[in-house]
Amino acid sequence: MSLFANTRLSQYIQTNETQRIPTLSTEQAYVQALRYLDILGVSLDKRAVLSKLSFGDKEWEREFMWIVHWEPSDVGYRYDDFLENIYSPCIGVSFSEKYGLVYFGNDPFPPPPKTTEVRVQREDAIFKAEKAVPFVMLTPYYQQCRLPGFKVSGVKSAELRIACPNWLLDPARAIWIWDSPPKETRLCWIVRFTTVDTVKREEGMKPSSPDILIYVDAATGEIVGANFT
Repeated sequence: MSLFANTRLSQYIQTNETQRIPTLSTEQAYVQALRYLDILGVSLDKRAVLSKLSFGDKEWEREFMWIVHWEPSDVGYRYDDFLENIYSPCIGVSFSEKYGLVYFGNDPFPPPPKTTEVRVQREDAIFKAEKAVPFVMLTPYYQQCRLPGFKVSGVKSAELRIACPNWLLDPARAIWIWDSPPKETRLCWIVRFTTVDTVKREEGMKPSSPDILIYVDAATGEIVGANFT
């Protein structure tokens, strides 16, 4: 099973005031989540680490239930979550103390990277990524989604994470939307740039400036992908 969702029960729980305060401890909630996985016949991958254990989440419309998530981790490195609404490897359980299981999701974990060796320094990755940003803006994917006229204004962050190459700058291999679990991962420096608008727009028109992400393989220095907000 990859997905179970009881939408009607979820909607009912949002209006049921008796469920606003949990009675289970976090340890008890964790044990209960494991029981649901056992009932569903789901085994945790040895790479799975607990990433969320909380009661209630307004953003996900699960205010009055327990939410327990496991995500993959390799040698302590987290996975890129930029495309979490499209592909986010995760095993998750949400349940009500009174009414039981409300949601279960099981997005397959991608394979681990072949190496987690870091040979490229942060500053070198940023320098290489800076050279690639203008080419992202020339891709059909960017031009379909964003207006022209933005330029890089600075580095917002540069962190090591495991990512799935999308080869956005290579027309022959570019992957815009995942239609199946990625077959490859790399440990990357994910360099995120801010941009500013350089064009005088029509009155009342103020488009938000996109962030642009460049993925630099931490072992080889190869640019294996890009994304933008």
